[in-house]
Amino acid sequence: MSPTPSPRPSRIISSSFLKVIFMLPPIAHALSLWAALAATQQSTANLHASFAHTPPAASLRR
Repeated sequence: MSPTPSPRPSRIISSSFLKVIFMLPPIAHALSLWAALAATQQSTANLHASFAHTPPAASLRR
C-alpha cells in the first residue's frame, strides 16, 4: 500500500485563491453599496449644514 500523495502546496494555494476570487464580487458589491450610502448621507449632511449656515438675504445685499 503506497501512501496517498499529499496535495502540493501550489494546488492548495490555487484553490484558496479561486475561493477568494469567487468571494470578491459580493464583497466588492457590498462595499460599493456601503460607500454610496455613506457618500449620500455625507452629502445630505453637508447640504443641511450649508443651508443652516447661509446668512439671511439682507446680509448678502450691501
